Amino acid sequence: MNIYKYAQSMRRMATIAVIATIAVSASYAAEPQLLVEMPVPPSEIVRMDQRANYILDNFWKNCNFKSIFSSKERLDYTMGQFFALTPLATADTVHIAINRLLTGVEKSAPKQLPELARIAERWTYADSAEYQSDELYLPFVKAVVDCKKVKGAERARFEAQYTTLTSSSVGCTVPDFEFVRPDGSIGHFGEVDAPHILLMFFDPDCADCRLAKARFSADYAINWLCEKGILKIVAIYPGEDSDQWRAEALDMPDTWVKGSYADADTYFAMPTMPMLYYIDKQHVVQAKDVKPDNVLKAFQALVRSIVNSAQAADSDKPAGNTDEEQNKSE
Repeated sequence: MNIYKYAQSMRRMATIAVIATIAVSASYAAEPQLLVEMPVPPSEIVRMDQRANYILDNFWKNCNFKSIFSSKERLDYTMGQFFALTPLATADTVHIAINRLLTGVEKSAPKQLPELARIAERWTYADSAEYQSDELYLPFVKAVVDCKKVKGAERARFEAQYTTLTSSSVGCTVPDFEFVRPDGSIGHFGEVDAPHILLMFFDPDCADCRLAKARFSADYAINWLCEKGILKIVAIYPGEDSDQWRAEALDMPDTWVKGSYADADTYFAMPTMPMLYYIDKQHVVQAKDVKPDNVLKAFQALVRSIVNSAQAADSDKPAGNTDEEQNKSE
C-alpha cells in the first residue's frame, strides 16, 4: 500500500523533465557557471532515463577535485544541476555518481567534506530543499562521519544527523524507544504489533496536529482497522511529560498508543507537525512525512480491499449447507 505521495510530485517531475531536456544540449554543456563540462549523450540514446544515466555516470569523471572548492557559488550551482537529474536516473547510477564525487573529494580535499555535505544538505535535506531525499543526502553525511580529519562540533553535528537518518529514513528499522504513557507507566515501541503502524509525532500546541487527531478519530475506516488490530496509531509527544500533553492524550481514542518521548529528535526527523511515519509489521519505515489526506485515502482504500476480498471469498463458497451446518441447524 502506497500512502506516500508528495503534493508537488507532478510539478517537480515536469520541471525536472525540462531541465533534463536542456541538459543534453550542446549549449547547456557550455554553461559557464558549471565546474564540470556537462556530458552530452550520444544521439542514439533517446530514452530520458538512459540519457539521465549517461549524464550522471559521466558527470564527475573529468572534474578537477583539487580546485572544486575555488568557487563555492559555482559548486553549489553545479551540485544543483546534478541533483536535478537524479529523479530521472536509476538508483544504482545515482549512487555510483555520488560515490565518484565523494571519493574524489576524500582524496584531494578531505577537510572540505563538511562543506560539500552542507551544499548537499541545502539541495536534498533542508526543510526548503528542492530535491528532498534522505537517500541522496545520507552518503554525504556518512563520508563526513567516516573522515577522521573532521573533528569537534562540526563532526558532532553530522554524527547526530547520521543517527537520525539511519533510524527513521525509508527502509530503516525504527529503534525500540521507551515512552511515558499518560498514566506514568513506561511503554516500548518494540511491543507495538500490527500489520500497519502509523507513528504520529504530535504537539498539543499545534493546530494542524489537533485537526489531524480529530480527522483520524472520526474516520470510520481508521477506527475499524484499529478495532480489528490491523492498524496501530502511535501518538508521541516529542517532549517531557506534561499536564497539557496528558489532557490531549486522554482525548484520543482508547485504541491508540499514546506517550511522550523527550529524546525523539535524536532518532526522528520532525521538520513539520504532525510528523507522520508509516511503518510495517517489522517496524521498517515505509514512508515518512505522510500527509493526513493521504493517510485517510490509503486506509479507506485498505478497508474497501478487505471488504471486497471477503465478499469474493463468500461468493466462492458452494451453495447450500454443508453437513456441519445442517447438524448445527438441527
